[in-house]
Formats: sequence, structure tokens, C-alpha cells
Amino acid sequence: MSYENRDQQKSYYQKQQNQTEFVDGLRVFAPNQNAPEWIVANISIEAKEFYKWLVAKGKTLGDEKYIKLDVKKSKKGGLYVSVNNFKPDPNRGMNGNNYPPQEIIEQPAEDNFEDDIPF
Repeated sequence: MSYENRDQQKSYYQKQQNQTEFVDGLRVFAPNQNAPEWIVANISIEAKEFYKWLVAKGKTLGDEKYIKLDVKKSKKGGLYVSVNNFKPDPNRGMNGNNYPPQEIIEQPAEDNFEDDIPF
């Protein structure tokens, strides 16, 4: 996704989120250049800081059972983690996955067949 498309969708998400909420004690890094291709990111947890944040966050969750996190790429290319506070708008017809539906582009059917039937 280009930064332009990300910025367009960002305005929709920011209506749902007042500001980015970072996660204390949790850091994400791009994998080492020698890492196998299936390693997408490296995550480092500073246990005491993360635990304090988790306890504080847990007090404000109410009936929520999960804290959703997003790994994002900054404009400078670095990775970071933030809390996903997005709540679906029932009036917008969300597809149940906490993200607005992507635009579907219909591809015209191509007729690559010759007019002559080979049999």
C-alpha cells in the first residue's frame, strides 16, 4: 500500500482513534538481513515495563478480553507497535475484521481465444 493510500485510510481510522497509543516495553524491529525469509519482524519485550503497561491498560478495558495491537511501518521505514482502538461502525457495513472493506476493482474478462476452433 502506498503512503498516499495509507494516508487516505488513516483519516478514517483517526476518526476512530484520537491519537496513537504506544505500547510500553514492546519494541519491534525489521529482521536481520541474514534472517530466513519467513521471519517478518523481531519483537523485544521489556518484561517489567510491558507488565506495568498491561496492568494499567487492563484497568480500562471494561468487558474487552483482548488488547489488539498493530505493527506499523513509519514513513522513515522503521517498525513500531501501537494499540488498535478501532471500533467498527455498524452503519458503515463493516466486514467483521476491524478494517474497512477494500475497494474491489473488477477486471474485464479477456478473450484470448482465437475464433478458429482447433478441432
